Amino acid sequence: MPGNLRPVSPYQEQNRPLDQMTDDELRREMVQLVRMNAQLAEESAGLQADIGALCEESVRFQQSTEIEEDKLTNQLLRRLQSEEVQKHRFHRQILREEEARRQIMDQIARVRQQKAELENQLVHEQEMQRMGLQKKLIDVVNKKIEMERRLLNERHAQLEALTTKLALIKECTLAAKTKSDVMCDDPKAVESTVASQSPTRGDTAVGGPVVPHVAGASTPQRAAGTSATGSTPPTLLSDNGGDDVDAAITRLEEQLSRLLEQHAIATQTNASNETLYTELGRNLESIQQAASIDKAHTLKLRNELMEAKKRVALLEQRAAAGAVYAASDDSSDMQTPSVSSI
Repeated sequence: MPGNLRPVSPYQEQNRPLDQMTDDELRREMVQLVRMNAQLAEESAGLQADIGALCEESVRFQQSTEIEEDKLTNQLLRRLQSEEVQKHRFHRQILREEEARRQIMDQIARVRQQKAELENQLVHEQEMQRMGLQKKLIDVVNKKIEMERRLLNERHAQLEALTTKLALIKECTLAAKTKSDVMCDDPKAVESTVASQSPTRGDTAVGGPVVPHVAGASTPQRAAGTSATGSTPPTLLSDNGGDDVDAAITRLEEQLSRLLEQHAIATQTNASNETLYTELGRNLESIQQAASIDKAHTLKLRNELMEAKKRVALLEQRAAAGAVYAASDDSSDMQTPSVSSI
């Protein structure tokens, strides 16, 4: 650059040596050289000033750069330390959650096992209770049928006995009416007839415990009254005997009607009970069918529960594997850098 700024004299262009130049030429050449030196000195001073300014700016920039680098380094170190602390905290939390999850899964497994055992025990107990109740119900139904059969037989026997007694009482009533008619005509013949037939009426009273006892009792009383007081009118005797017999017949007829009504009610009750027994049998069959259906449904639900448990276990294994893989990726990405590398 100084060679380009230096002026070229015409003498130098001719390549003349200095000893061939005149004093004026040398003087002019010297003046030019002095001027050129001054210009070069000024340019050098300017360049030195520029260099000093650039050096100062470079120093300031370097200092500011170092300060910024220190700040960034400190920030990164603090962030890295906080990330490390958070990473360790998350890792401990994950371990605690894994431990809690394992404990919960163990508890769930125990509860499910206890539930299955209780369900099996409950099903067994329900089956035993149902069988026991069915057996007791069948025994009660059989006993009830036997008792109703006995009651019906006893009522039939009572009805037959009452019918027989009523027929005997009616015959006695007809005989008493006939005797009263005869008594009105011939009292002595009636007394002899009553005396001769009184043992027969006593036998009738022995054969029937209810009404014939009344008739037999009234007949000896009438016979005793007739033999003791011969002045008793025959019409009064016949009226008293007829009233007693009519009252006894009325009572027997009422009792017979009540027994017939009870017999009809018992027959109707027996028919309704048979209908109920049939319905109970059908209900028992339906209960047995429902129990078998419930048992099959329970087995199906149990199988579905086992399949769901297997699926849940598989999903948990996959989730655990994914969490471990993600943790390994985080640990590989978040390596602790050294200060020298920063």
